[in-house]
Amino acid sequence: MKILIVAPYFYPNIGGVETYIYNRCIGLKEKYKCEIVVITSNQKEKKYSVENIKGMKVYRLPHLFKISNTPINPFWYFTVKKIIILEKPDLINAHAPVPFLSDITSHVTGDIPYILTYHAGSMKKNKFVADMILGFYERFFLNALFSKSKLIITTFPPKIFPQLYKYHKKIIQISPAVDLKIFKAKKTVAKKTLLYVGRIEKTSEWKGIKYLLDAVAIVKKDIQDIELILVGSGDAINDYKNYAKKQGIDHNTQFVGALKGKTLAKQYNNANIVILPSTSNAESFGTVLIEAMACKKPVIGSRIGGIPYVIDNEKNGLLVEPKNAQQLAHAIKRILKNGKFAEKLGGNGYKKVVENFTLEKQLVKTYQTFTSF
Repeated sequence: MKILIVAPYFYPNIGGVETYIYNRCIGLKEKYKCEIVVITSNQKEKKYSVENIKGMKVYRLPHLFKISNTPINPFWYFTVKKIIILEKPDLINAHAPVPFLSDITSHVTGDIPYILTYHAGSMKKNKFVADMILGFYERFFLNALFSKSKLIITTFPPKIFPQLYKYHKKIIQISPAVDLKIFKAKKTVAKKTLLYVGRIEKTSEWKGIKYLLDAVAIVKKDIQDIELILVGSGDAINDYKNYAKKQGIDHNTQFVGALKGKTLAKQYNNANIVILPSTSNAESFGTVLIEAMACKKPVIGSRIGGIPYVIDNEKNGLLVEPKNAQQLAHAIKRILKNGKFAEKLGGNGYKKVVENFTLEKQLVKTYQTFTSF
């Protein structure tokens, strides 16, 4: 079976969506002997290139410009069409919500089954002008994309995005997953360390880092040796460094850049708590949460988007209201000051991952879905 994967970003880009796609591609190739071809944007240079990554053929297309996080090139329509004619895939699996590439592909698929994997709820981020544009896209273009798709795979419970309701008959949920060979618990020395993993970009203000820094400043009044590690890259790092200094926690805060694989797993194991303080429904799942749970770490997340689907409040983690630094600080202190409570949360989180989010289980579900056409 030849599968064409279409995604705006692909390995070696780091992120929850990129990890989801890459792990599925490798798994389908190695376990089920599928032939994988990928179309993605070229992030390193503005030119067309073709490369081989672990036996997968990857077409990288040059973008002319970006709007927010969306690479765009009107000429991709013709390039994608040529690649589809050349490769003759049995199935096309496009990934969204980042617009444009998945949209234009849906218009050139011909009779080839087109499956859309949708990774987010609403893309709105509480910014007036941006939300007006996104609202227009979701109402018209995204609806058209959903209509054209033979099947819609969501990585989250569809109920968090009402626009999906009328397509419920062709929706299947296949959640993100964890490779337990990489993300596993190891004994480490407790240090009162908090960990954030995610994008640190100006366009990703909805990740809630500001409120996390506010919460750390509050916790520091009670726990002087608190430490916050932020894993991720982006153009807002200096802004948050300055904000941390303003809050008097610059010596308690460390930015370590983007990490992946075993290096990232080590950071999870060195942490006491992993926190996802998002403020928008754009956070449809939170892969970092299940990676932390696989390492038996307690987690804290905002009660928004798909996070409550992952965190069972008081059982495997704590949920707090988005943008509420006081509540987040209280949750942090509860866990840091109660070792037995922290251990209980971590243990229950690990059980949930084993039962629901292992890479092996989600890969089987993906292959069965693809071969049903």
